[in-house]
Amino acid sequence: KDPITSMSDGDQKWIEAKRMYDKIPQLLDEWLEAVVEVRLLSRSAANYLKENAGPIPDTFQDRAMWVATFINPSISDLKETEEIRSIMLAATSDFECLKIAWLALIVSLDDMSKLGYKGGRKY
Repeated sequence: KDPITSMSDGDQKWIEAKRMYDKIPQLLDEWLEAVVEVRLLSRSAANYLKENAGPIPDTFQDRAMWVATFINPSISDLKETEEIRSIMLAATSDFECLKIAWLALIVSLDDMSKLGYKGGRKY
């Protein structure tokens, strides 16, 4: 059984996973703003991505995999988004998947700040 599904609410790892899970929608919105601000995507392209990605999944692993699928094809030819799909497939738990997705968004935002992104840092 995956460790994340058997954790109690008081477990620190569970709390960290829940925090990342809850913040991913805001973080993804910030990421979309960043790619537009630094001109990696047009506003219409960013809106198209968001509209066509479908709803954000409700489980930890599904949400993490959705993030990987969302951010990698978007600007995969640019260094501002690391390819994480293969790393995600090698993860051994839902917690690892969530952490990889979270870190990929943060690293990408940090890279875009070097290109002039001055966003709000919602993480």
